[in-house]
Parts: sequence; C-alpha cells; structure tokens
Amino acid sequence: MRVSTLLATAAALTAVSWISLYAESVKFNEFDKSKPVGILTPAFGDTVTKAKFNLADFLKYDFNGDFTTVAEGTTATDKKGWLHLPKPAQNAEITSLKTNIRASRYAKGKLSVTSPLPFEVMADGKSIGKKESVEDSISDASNKKFDLELQPQYTTEIIIKTVSAHDGKAEPVINVEFIPDENFKQIEYAVDPAMKKRFSIKTTVDGPRVTSAKLSPDGKYIITEYSHTFDPKNVKHWAELSEVKTGNVLNADLNPAAFWMPKGNKIGYLENNDDKWDIYTVSVPTMTRSLFAAKIPSKDFEIAPDESYIIYYENVEGITEKGPLRRVKAPDDRIPGNRNRVYLMKYSIRDGIAQPLTSGGSNTILQDFSADSRKILFLSTRETPDHYPFYASDLIQLDVNTLKTDTIAAGEGNLAGAIYSPDAKQIFAWGGPSSFNGIGAAQGNHSIPNDFDTQGYIINVADKSVKPVTKDFDPAINGTPVWNPVNGEIFFRAYDKFYTPLYSYNPKTDKFTRLKSDVDKVLTFSIGDNEGRYVAYTGQSYTYAGALYLLDLKTGKNTILEDPLKEDMQDVDWGNIENRPFVASDGTTIDANVIYPPHFDPTKKYPMIVYYYGGTLPSDRTIGTPYTPQLFASRDYIVYVINPSGAIGYGQEFSARHVNAWGKRTADDIVEGIKNICDEIPAINKDKIGCLGASYGGFMTQYLVSHYDLFAAAVSHAGISNITSYWGEGYWGYSYNAVAAAKSYPWTNPELFTVQSPLFNADKIHTPLLLLHGEVDTNVPIGESIQLFNALKILGRDVELITVEGQNHIILDYEKRVLWHATIMAWFAKWLQDDPSWWNSIYPD
Repeated sequence: MRVSTLLATAAALTAVSWISLYAESVKFNEFDKSKPVGILTPAFGDTVTKAKFNLADFLKYDFNGDFTTVAEGTTATDKKGWLHLPKPAQNAEITSLKTNIRASRYAKGKLSVTSPLPFEVMADGKSIGKKESVEDSISDASNKKFDLELQPQYTTEIIIKTVSAHDGKAEPVINVEFIPDENFKQIEYAVDPAMKKRFSIKTTVDGPRVTSAKLSPDGKYIITEYSHTFDPKNVKHWAELSEVKTGNVLNADLNPAAFWMPKGNKIGYLENNDDKWDIYTVSVPTMTRSLFAAKIPSKDFEIAPDESYIIYYENVEGITEKGPLRRVKAPDDRIPGNRNRVYLMKYSIRDGIAQPLTSGGSNTILQDFSADSRKILFLSTRETPDHYPFYASDLIQLDVNTLKTDTIAAGEGNLAGAIYSPDAKQIFAWGGPSSFNGIGAAQGNHSIPNDFDTQGYIINVADKSVKPVTKDFDPAINGTPVWNPVNGEIFFRAYDKFYTPLYSYNPKTDKFTRLKSDVDKVLTFSIGDNEGRYVAYTGQSYTYAGALYLLDLKTGKNTILEDPLKEDMQDVDWGNIENRPFVASDGTTIDANVIYPPHFDPTKKYPMIVYYYGGTLPSDRTIGTPYTPQLFASRDYIVYVINPSGAIGYGQEFSARHVNAWGKRTADDIVEGIKNICDEIPAINKDKIGCLGASYGGFMTQYLVSHYDLFAAAVSHAGISNITSYWGEGYWGYSYNAVAAAKSYPWTNPELFTVQSPLFNADKIHTPLLLLHGEVDTNVPIGESIQLFNALKILGRDVELITVEGQNHIILDYEKRVLWHATIMAWFAKWLQDDPSWWNSIYPD
C-alpha cells in the first residue's frame, strides 16, 4: 500500500474522537455496563463480636468475573453527568461499569468519582482505590479522587465496581471525570467504551495461545498444547487431544507434557515415583491406561522406535577446587557448570537395566535413532581453545547392542545436528558453511563465510561422502528438520528474509518447495511418522500470535484449528504494514518494512524509529518480542525495520558481509535506507529520527551515532561498545567473534577491534543516547555500557545509563520488562516528540 492508497484508507478508518484541548476536566459520558449480580448478606456466624457485614465488604469478592462474558450493553449519563443505575428489586446487587481513556501525550491527573454507593476503581486490572461509605442522598454523595497516569497513545481500561442495596435511601448514581494536573491540561483526551486498544507490551505476553502441536504417528489425532498468561504470577498450561478430521475433542484436560509413543496411537506421560519416573500410556481412542515402564532414572529421555529401550542423559559434575581460589583452565571454564559432562545411558524396558553408552571428556548429545532401533547418532562435542573455531564435534554412529562406533565426521567445528534417512543409509546434517571443509560454502568474493548461515548436507553412511544440498539455496535452516519416511522428503523451517516459512526438500530430485502457510513466522511444526499428508504448525505475524493450522500437502489447503487470541487481536488498533525494499548504491536489494501508526494521516509529520537485526539473524514479522514494531507504531511513530548486509536468509554472499565487518557496510545500508524512505514518505519528520537495537543491534546503535549525525535520539540495550573487552569478557564473546571476527584477534587485527568500536569514537557522538543493561548480563557484560557512559559523561554529552536489577541479557521478569519498556518509550517521547514529562516522571532530577 503506497501513500496515495493510505490517504483513502485513512478517511475510511474510525479514528479516535479527541475531546478537547485545555481541558479543566474530561467527562465520562458512556460506559459498558455489566449485568447486575444479585447478592445476599452472608449468614452471621460470629455470636461474640456481633460485627456487622457492610455493603462495601462485597467489593472484596469477584462476583462479576470476566467482564466480556457478562456485558449487558452501553449506557449513558444525563446532561449533568450522572449515570443512573436501576435500584435492586431485592437484597443487593453488584454492577460493573467499563470504559477507556486515552491521552495524546503523557499525562497525570485525578480520576474523580462521586456516588452515594460504595465502589472500587480498577485501571488496567489493578485497583487504584475504593470508597466504602454509603450516603442517603445524591447531595450528600462523597467524592473520591485517585491518581491516574496515562501513557501517550495508550488505551487505559477503567472499570468501576459498584454495590447498591434495595433498601438504600439514595438513588444509585455515579459521576466520573478525569481532572488533569495543571501541566497536562493542554493535551487531547478521548473517553469511549468502544475505543480500540493500542498494542502494548502486555499484549506481547498476556492472553491464551497455542504453544505447540503434535500429530499422532498416523496423522489422525493431534495433541495441542496451550498456555494462558493472566498476569506475571498466574500462567496456566494445559493440553487437549482431538481428532484431526472432525475436530472432536477426546480429552480437554490432557497433561501438558504428554507425548506420542513411537508405536501405534498411544499417548505417553510421566508420573513421579520416589524421585524416579513412571511412564504411563493411554491408547487412543479407547483411552485405556497402562504402565509402560517403572522408575526411569531421568525424565529427560527419548524412546527408541521399537519401544524396547530409552536413551536418557547422565549428568556428571566436574571436579572443582576447594577453598577461596579457583583455577580457570579455559575461556569457557568461567561459565557455571562448564566442567560438567553429559553422557548417554540406555535403559532396557524389558529388564530395567541401565547401561552407559558414552564416557570421557566430551559432551555427548543424542541426534536420532535408526528406524529399526539398532543404531543411534550422537554428537560428541569438546572445547578446543587453542585452535579455531574453538569447538570440535564428532558425528558418531553407535550400535546399541554391540556398542561398536562408526565416526561419520570428525573434528567439525560448526556442525549443529543430524538425522537419519528412513533406511538409515543416509544422514541429513546441518551446520555452518565451513562444515565438511567448506564444501557447502558459497560466499562469493568474501574470504570467510558466515557460519551462522546454517546449511544442509547429505552424508552417505557407507563411504562417508558428503553432498551440500543448500549451497545455492538462499534461506537458512532454522531448528531441527524431519525426514518423513512416507514421502521421503525432508521438512524444515528456514529464515527467509522477513519470514520463517516451512520448506520441503526432495533428495531424489534436489528440489526445494516452499510450503504454503498462513503465518509469517512458523514457530513449531509436526508431521506424523507414518503419514505424509498433513503438517500441523503454529505461528504468528505482526498482527496475530499463538495460532494453530493444518496444512494438507495433497491439496495445499490450510485450515485454522485454533486461534485463542483472535478475539483479543480484533480489539487492537493495528498500524498498516508495507514491504519497502530498495536498491542500494552498490546494486544490492536491501529488504525493509514500514509500519505506520494506527489511523495514519499522510498530511501530518511523524517521527520515525529505525530498528535492525541483532547478531546476524534477520528481523522477522512477529509480535511476541519487546521490539515488535507494532509497539512503537502504537505510540504514533512510523517504524522502519531493515535487514541490512550481514543478515542470514538472503544467501551466503549477503550474510558473509557480517564477517570481520563490525558495522562496515551494514551501517551504510541502514543510513541509505533511511534517506531513501524519507524521500519516499513525506510524512516522516527528518529531524526526528530515532534508532534502536539490542545486543549486536545495540552495538549498531552506538556505531551509527558515532559515525552519523542523522538521529535525534538513540537507544542501545546490552550493546557492545568495546569489541576487545567484549571479546575477552563475555561468556561467549570470543566464540561469537569466531564468526563475527573469524580468524581475527586484537593482536592480528587491532584496527577492527578498536577503530570499529564505538568507545574509541565516543567524541563523535552527539546524539542523545540511552544505554540499558541487565546488571547480571553474562553474554554482553554490563561494563560495555558503563565504559561508553563514562566516556560520554566526561565529554558532557546527553547520555543516560539505566540498569535492570537481577536481569541477564534479556529482560525476562514481567514487571521489570514493563518498566524497562516504559523507559525506552519515555526516552523517545522526550527527544522525538518534544515531551520530556514522562521521562521526568520516571526519572526526576
């Protein structure tokens, strides 16, 4: 959709009706009203104190439940602003009133509620105060004022729960208004119970969604796993068993950890038994239950295809020094648990005997079983700190009966995984382009490929010959593939530009097929072991999440099976999305998306926020992350998301631009893209452009502002300011640089480690910069932000450093994430919207 089209679209949209400027108060004239709930005074069980049960005591109880299920209709106030409620015919009633309020900018004020009734006020589900007294007339009705903070362009839901009695003397009425504080009267406000919500950080987490689905071996049944986040401390997990063809639910309360047994249509699940685990099975559809195995030593296991044994892991703790001093033997030895080793164990179902299969100094990770269960594949991985790429893996085949091994591949530094073909004569392995002596590398004129760009290889077990199959296939493999025995094809997810679709590969024809799916990002998928027609998959995009679909491979038809968030998503005011690639000056097509604010008006000017990849993974079309562009668009920003040089999913030559660059060319693409989109979209305010990134993206933020005076504000979360200190101090700094700075070291390429580091260019930074960092970040240590903060403070520049207590590289704690995100939005509001009030409220001088 181009700007001309958006003009027509904007006129058709139902925009918010702003009430007024310079408002002394904002009247609440309409409410959605719940059905009244009749209540009885509880029986008096206390014969000693004879305490009276007051009408306001009913406010403690949740009589109305979920408002959406008890909504009765919309009701309006009279001309004087009083909302009249019907008097109960008998006893007492609880009635809830709901509406929404939104401010064009950050605002503070008082929510003023006047009523002779007891009431409680909720803002976004949290109580902000209550009134417990009862008056006998409207003239005597008492008033209560509650502090209310309104984030800019954020829809705040207000619910007022009232209690009225049949024998009450006063008419049940209520008057509600918002009184802005003096500094916030020159702001536009809107109040409307039908107002759509703007997307928020809560929407990325809250609500019900499908987390995964598992098809039965014959494809006739499906286990669907769900989660529902009600609040940070209340998350429900459950699963359902249903028929694929009819959708009939056979069990609506299945154990969420249930799994399909390899043979027949049997569901397996675990029960604890004296610190060990029993495996029970349930046959489908008869639902008969039986014990499969008793007292399994571990719940981390895989069952062999013939169900004669299981493979589980034995975790062996490494030797540690006693006393206050500790010897560090290798770079990874600083990581807790690094000296521990994981070995494979075989547990016989028939006789209950446990047999160790592996031992030694390497970690051994199971990859697959042969279909006849005689052999397994595993990776044996060890550190090699004295030579590049610092890790080595052997792919080994093991006969579980004789324990005879056959090394399929040795000393591979970038091998990620492997699976058997149905006849076990071939193996599909995946890893970086450097795997197998670089047989799959195709990085063009770059000397070293990007080993994060995962490639696929087929190995002939008999002669160990290796065939690269994705060398000329631009998408990068994502996750664990499946080799289906019925149609002989390999199914896998792939990073493909902004999308993560499903692909199939036919080894006989060397043909790749992109499967038609109704999601932009496939998160999980399942195909029955003994059928090749149906694929169940879950996914999301910029406007939906947690949906489950069924793809019929024969007809190509997609059927939606579950979409628990559909109702919630329909209530969101989304911004329009455009794909806006451009041709860079070197002739490369650079991919980008533009997300517009809801109700975008192309005749106005909007600030713009620019976002780019972290690491080398491409930005994708999802709403489940705190960086989803819909979050920023919801606050009236145009958002520009770009996948510049270095991103995987665009071919090996493109991804190899990431290696030994640390900002080179990538920054040029970003800046060229910004200038291009500003020329194409006149509504962008060129003087109000912000940039945002995390991890490597945080480094890119720092790099951009140290090389260009293009931005009015910038945000770097967990960014790298000094490539040398990150290389040496981060848990994975040196190993990440084994790809990002492959075969380069501070002593062999000092220019890369210094000149490319933002810290060494701090004097060139004039953009107001917000540095955010988890206090216990082990990936990018907090010193990376501290160093640049110190430098910019010494230089007298506009810089802020905000640390997040107890958080690592990603802010996982829900409440802290909300505050962290508000900090980002307040920073942009200060510098891009010329409104420092929110920032000053959070961080007063």
